[in-house]
Amino acid sequence: MVEILQVLEGLAYLGFIAGAIFAVMELRTMSRDRQTELLTRVAEYTCSREMEEMGAKFMRANFRTPEEAEEQLTLAELMMAADYNDYLGLLAKKRLVPLDAVIDMFNFEYIWDKLRVWARTPYTVDSRKEEYKPLYPNLEWIAGEQRKRRLAMEQKAKGA
Repeated sequence: MVEILQVLEGLAYLGFIAGAIFAVMELRTMSRDRQTELLTRVAEYTCSREMEEMGAKFMRANFRTPEEAEEQLTLAELMMAADYNDYLGLLAKKRLVPLDAVIDMFNFEYIWDKLRVWARTPYTVDSRKEEYKPLYPNLEWIAGEQRKRRLAMEQKAKGA
């Protein structure tokens, strides 16, 4: 009789272990599904007419000062470019989407180098003469990550 109880107890432990393994596998699948959905939404929004028009205008713009930036692009277009890419950087930094996948989608290094002149300059809000500095730390972070990877690849190519 004791042997049957031990066998049943062992089977119960095996069932518990199998259930735990199954739960972990399901959570990993759900995580991949969530990442896939987020990346699909990013791609869908990026391909919207509004973003494509802003992107084309942004790429054609050639500015060296904040004033030139706001002459060639509207404030809304500059903020749209900076905010969107900053949010993508935040998603990658929080590991909600894979960093490699996001870095492969956009040239954050170019975008940040271009926007930095405008993004780092304080300006007056409304007519209240209150100055604030719009910072985009996640865009700056992801551009830095992309730069590190590019330089590492260049070093590897030189060494090979």
